[in-house]
Amino acid sequence: MHRETAEVFPPSSLEEPLAFLVTRALSRQPCKKIFHFVDRVPFKRVTTPEESIRRYMEVVRLVRKGLSKTAAYEKIPIDRNTICNQAPIAELATVSPDDYMEIRETYLPGDSLFNFAKDCATQCESGGHMQEIQQLKRKGDLLDISKR
Repeated sequence: MHRETAEVFPPSSLEEPLAFLVTRALSRQPCKKIFHFVDRVPFKRVTTPEESIRRYMEVVRLVRKGLSKTAAYEKIPIDRNTICNQAPIAELATVSPDDYMEIRETYLPGDSLFNFAKDCATQCESGGHMQEIQQLKRKGDLLDISKR
């Protein structure tokens, strides 16, 4: 059976991706990129707790300035879930720098930041820092964010 082939052009806007896919399927040409996100900046991988704290505080600064959390995440750029998972690192460093430095000494290059964040969350709960953290969240010094 004969198929029609149409000229294939990348979509000029994000409103017509379906038409682009149909056109691409009709033409039987290999498709390398389906969607083109021109205005998005690629995410940067964070490898140390200090970089995680810096990024968290940058989001806090933007939220204090008047941006919504979503707009702040897009401006950094960072995913909401990443901030949520790594928030205990910045919270412990803000509330109790001594406890943070004690845990920081156990972190080796190449270790998972997610596991380090779990250790910080455990220290926050067992060290009795949760009330201080809640007060700072109410004041706006920390992000009022929780896991969904």
